[in-house]
Amino acid sequence: MKKLFYLLFVLLCSATAWAQQADIGTFKRARLYLSDYSIVKASKMTIKEQEVSFFNVNSKTTQNLPLSSIELVRVPKGSYVLEGALFGGGTLALTALLVDLQPDPLGIETEKDTGFYLSYTAVGVAIGAVVGLLFPKWKLFYSNGKFVGSNASLQVSPDSEFRNIGVKIRLGI
Repeated sequence: MKKLFYLLFVLLCSATAWAQQADIGTFKRARLYLSDYSIVKASKMTIKEQEVSFFNVNSKTTQNLPLSSIELVRVPKGSYVLEGALFGGGTLALTALLVDLQPDPLGIETEKDTGFYLSYTAVGVAIGAVVGLLFPKWKLFYSNGKFVGSNASLQVSPDSEFRNIGVKIRLGI
C-alpha cells in the first residue's frame, strides 16, 4: 500500500512538471537569431519544447519555427537608466567644475555657489536617465539548444534503485 502511494505521488509530480514545461516562456518582444544568420524582430513570442510561435514584426505575419533552426533568442530585460543617470550627472558635474576653474576673460572674479554645481549635476542626471531609458538591455534567453537566463528547468523522474521507490528532482538554473 505504501509503494502504491509513492507511485501515485511520483506520477502526480511528473504530470505536474510536464504540464509546467509545456510553455517554456512567453514574451512581448524578442529578437531571434536564426541559423541562416538572419535576425527576426518578434512580438508575442511563445517558446514551447520543440517550436517557437511569434508575430514577425518585419513581415507582419504569424510564424512557427522549430527550435532547432534558432541559434539565439534575446529578450528585453530592463534598461540603462541608472548607468545613464550616473554618466550624465558625472559628466555635467565635471563640466561645471571646469567652467568654474576657467578664468574670466574680463578679469572679474565670481564665486560659484553650491546651487550652480547641483543644478548642472541634476540636469546631467535627468538627461542621462532619459537617454538610458531609450535603450533596453537585451538578455540572452536561449543559446544553441540550451535555455539560459530567466528560466529554471525542473525535471522530476522516478528513481527505483535497490527496490526503493523515490523521486529524483533536478533543478537547473
